[in-house]
Amino acid sequence: MERSSDKYPRAIAPVERGMVDVHRLITHRLPLEQAAEVFEPVASLRDGVVKAMIEV
Repeated sequence: MERSSDKYPRAIAPVERGMVDVHRLITHRLPLEQAAEVFEPVASLRDGVVKAMIEV
């Protein structure tokens, strides 16, 4: 199995430089109190969920 920890810096660098807009990847935002509601849609790719952010 190939480990990918050496790839993280390479992937993070363009984000840090503003070359990649990661905010567009977050399709749903929910407060912590509603966190349980997002797990099933994420797992089933329902409701257009790509990435859900739980705000604390």
